[in-house]
Amino acid sequence: METEEYDLKKQQLLHTNKDCMHKNQTQNEHINNLFNKRFTIVNNECYTMPEPTTMFKDCLWTVDELQLIKNELNAIKNCLNNYDPDKWQLHTRIRNSAKDVMTRLKTYIQPELLTQAWCKFYEIVSSFPLIPMNYIRNNNKCFKSVHLCEAPGAFITSLNHWLKTNVPNIKWDWLAMTLNPYYEVM
Repeated sequence: METEEYDLKKQQLLHTNKDCMHKNQTQNEHINNLFNKRFTIVNNECYTMPEPTTMFKDCLWTVDELQLIKNELNAIKNCLNNYDPDKWQLHTRIRNSAKDVMTRLKTYIQPELLTQAWCKFYEIVSSFPLIPMNYIRNNNKCFKSVHLCEAPGAFITSLNHWLKTNVPNIKWDWLAMTLNPYYEVM
């Protein structure tokens, strides 16, 4: 147990040293860097999907360096089984750079059914052109959406908040479904 706790403390120290590097940046720069990661895939011949019959035909392969990292990670994760849950929760709260986001959202905008999924969807819909605004404007501000695997409903409430904020007089018609967890229970 002492060795496992020592290993976890060593990993915490390594993580703390990485955090010190970020202190050279202002807090806003650090947050902006975290939230502004974008990747664009250009639509050209380089990114075409292979034929399904040719997929998954290669021999299995590994990268030794990644396998070592995987083994180290699994060893650290195994140490967590014997670690005091209260200490571990404190550790993860301290390391979470987004720990204040949900509290601030609750305080300032009071969203319905606030969850991490709500935040994730709101960030996506705010960052990318998913909602056809021209279509909505040209169709009497009507918008229809279908939501699959939606329980408990955070994506719908997030979209509702986004629409009411960005298209206030919209007529929104939505349909949702999810898996029935009791379907096969007898």
